[in-house]
Formats: sequence, structure tokens, C-alpha cells
Amino acid sequence: MALNGTVLVYGSLAYLVAAEGQAGGMIDDYGTAIWWAIGTLSTVGYGDVVPVTTVGRVAAGVLMVLGIGGFGLLILRLSRWYFQQDADATGKELHKIRTELQELRREVSDLANGGGSNDDGA
Repeated sequence: MALNGTVLVYGSLAYLVAAEGQAGGMIDDYGTAIWWAIGTLSTVGYGDVVPVTTVGRVAAGVLMVLGIGGFGLLILRLSRWYFQQDADATGKELHKIRTELQELRREVSDLANGGGSNDDGA
């Protein structure tokens, strides 16, 4: 995510410098450049600001690819955390079931070998 922040700042700067003084350029200040970079990086791409130079288009392409990758990585980490929590809970439950099963097997074995005790005193 820090990489995306860095790319956001430098991508918007690159686009601002490339679009400065260009005919048809829609960006004339850094605020607009940041707005464009956020929209592009987040893959929303409102279309209100579009690159008109080759450098701007390259910056847009890099922002798009890193935006998709960044959000994919975020989703991957969240899903890994979620499923790890589920796996940990399942592992604990399985351990509990195995322990109970071993105890039951011991009791059945003791009863089958005549080792059971009679609690009624008979």
C-alpha cells in the first residue's frame, strides 16, 4: 500500500508536468492531478480528466496496473486472514474431538477387557 501511495504522488506529478502547457490538457494544478491519480489508481476512472500526452498515458497505465494489483493484494490478505481464523477454529475443534474419541476408545477397551469398575458396590 505504501507503494501505491508513492506511485500516486509521483504519477500525479508526472502527469502534471507532462500536461502543463499542452493543448487539450485538463490538468493545471496539483489538486486536479491528485484527483486524476486517485481515480485512476482506484480503477474508477471517472473520465472527467484524461491524459493527452504519451507520458500522461504511460503514467495512467502504471497507475491502473498498480491499482488493480494493490486492491487484489488487499483482498488476498483479508481473505487469507479470514480463512486462517476459520482454519484455527476448525483445528481446535478437531483436536477436542480427537481427544474425546481417544478417551471413549480407552473406556470401551477397558470395558471389553473386563477392566470396567462397578460403581454400585455389587
